[in-house]
Amino acid sequence: MKNTTNRLASFDGTLLWFKKDIPNDPKAILVIVHGFAEHHQRYNHVAEFFMNQNMGVYRFDNRGHGKSGGKVGHLVSYENYIKDLHKIVEMAKNEFPHLPIFMLGHSMGGFIAVHYGLIHGGELKGQILSGAATHYNPSMKGIKKWLVTNLNKIKKDTLIANDLSKWISKDPQVVETYRNDPMVFKKATASLYYQFLIEGMNELVKNKENFNLPCLILHGAEDHIIKPEVSQWFYDTIQSSDKMIKIYPEAYHEILNEEMKAHVMEDTLNWILDRI
Repeated sequence: MKNTTNRLASFDGTLLWFKKDIPNDPKAILVIVHGFAEHHQRYNHVAEFFMNQNMGVYRFDNRGHGKSGGKVGHLVSYENYIKDLHKIVEMAKNEFPHLPIFMLGHSMGGFIAVHYGLIHGGELKGQILSGAATHYNPSMKGIKKWLVTNLNKIKKDTLIANDLSKWISKDPQVVETYRNDPMVFKKATASLYYQFLIEGMNELVKNKENFNLPCLILHGAEDHIIKPEVSQWFYDTIQSSDKMIKIYPEAYHEILNEEMKAHVMEDTLNWILDRI
């Protein structure tokens, strides 16, 4: 087995910090896309699980996140996230051209994954969406939407706090570790909020009915950050003929960091194995 951490130059030269966990004889590849404010190392346990099941795992820090390049907590265009992800997928395809590639996107990572699927769906065998941001966030309306929209026009790098840490998991240790993680940023710019929650979400909602990839949609029933109804709405409106949705009772936003995380990973593994 090989564990490799390195940097990859993206389309504009921004360096992406990535890691590969590759077993000796992988039968498939899983690309993990993390969520807002976090980084790929929070998925160490997920990568270990799938590598032990003979699946190669590629994961990376989105630009402006973790150890990747770009201003921390800032984003010029949501399309840059998609272009960065494409560089990672291209690397995986070049290194394992005969293996099927699956993608797991959590929260904002699900938002990125869906956009990727709409543009480059032919590159993938399927997607797993965990607590994915696939619809407008109720908090981004009224005065907050007006504020973000106007700050994006006049001072894009204005920092805005948005601490939702208490809602990520019911496990207090997960919450405490998250809060004390120096690579989890506590503020993001108006431009990132605008590109993610307004501009990029407008485009996703407008094109959602064109999404047709095989997909497994997972969500916590007690998710306060992205309501489970969002995933149900996405499931009901996409064109995919091969689609499945699972809502986990008593789970908050990060189902991969809840008490039932082993069950979530087993469900994901079985779904993938059925499609290899």
